[in-house]
Amino acid sequence: MLRNIQSIAMEDWLHALNASNGTRAKIRNITSAAFRHAIRYGFLPRHEDSNPMKYVRQSAESDLIPTILTKEQVWKIIACLRDPARTMAFLDAFTGLRISELLGLKWSDIDFERSEMNVRRAVVYGIVGHCKSKASKKPVALAPVLAETLRNWRLDTPYNKPDDWVFASTKLNGTKPLTPGMLRKWHLKPAAKEAGVPGKIGWHTFRRTLACLLPTAWTSRPSKSRFDIQPARSRWIYMRKRLPPTNWLRNGNSSTRLFRRRSNPPS
Repeated sequence: MLRNIQSIAMEDWLHALNASNGTRAKIRNITSAAFRHAIRYGFLPRHEDSNPMKYVRQSAESDLIPTILTKEQVWKIIACLRDPARTMAFLDAFTGLRISELLGLKWSDIDFERSEMNVRRAVVYGIVGHCKSKASKKPVALAPVLAETLRNWRLDTPYNKPDDWVFASTKLNGTKPLTPGMLRKWHLKPAAKEAGVPGKIGWHTFRRTLACLLPTAWTSRPSKSRFDIQPARSRWIYMRKRLPPTNWLRNGNSSTRLFRRRSNPPS
């Protein structure tokens, strides 16, 4: 049966799926790996035609145009949020951490003396696991204003012991971190709407925006491309060793005014 599968038939099947290009590309790659496994263990002959997925064309490029915020829009959204979503958005916007890495933070990961955060785990769909890549585990520089924001949040949250989650769920008595989907639906999207910011706004929007705007903050030159994925990847490795530029963290008046101690956190 495996020997009768044709490349064109698999390509037509992939294109008929109601899925994004990225999902289709992943299905192709996983299926190709299954064929290579079969070839390795002798279930299929060892020649190129035994793996029909090798000839299946499928782009992984997204059809969606990503939303890139301006610095002013970032601040407007943050100003419309309340803690802990506000502190999360602040950290996300000025460190570039993935939402899974933010939710995976514990207070023991925050080194206030050395002004850095140690990313040791990620939380995806409520499951604690490893970070996406080795580069993700590198310490993240913590600017003074970010450190002060975290200290204020630690004073507000009842879950402030070293082994507690930084962004713990009160509904679950602090046993698990908050849910990113809930935070986006009930806090981030309404805040973006209140701030008058158009487009599809999610937690990854902050990370993508930082990757695009950092070159202008450090070099005073605009990026050659509005959104270039490959240079952005290399910038994260470089960025984690450095503090964000002072002019990027400031918004005219002192940014710390937005982060006075607040209560009524989302659960």
